[in-house]
Amino acid sequence: MQIANIQDKDRARGLRATLGFIQGDSLALDAVLTEAAEDPTPGATAALVLAVTEQAAMYANAAPDAVQQLQSLILDYVQQEANRG
Repeated sequence: MQIANIQDKDRARGLRATLGFIQGDSLALDAVLTEAAEDPTPGATAALVLAVTEQAAMYANAAPDAVQQLQSLILDYVQQEANRG
């Protein structure tokens, strides 16, 4: 299901960002972020965010309880933020 106009270059950037993050490669991650920020295409940075979100949704579909896990994580983060004041 396609709900956003994500191009192949956005998906490639999303994959590169994900790999950089997983591998702890801050230079690779910075390169992707800089590339998206300097892209003259309107909304290139937003498209990167959507591409990574699309990836996460695809990976989450592999877990039968992905929605519940995500909801639980959201609640945890909200609670942690509330505890900080």
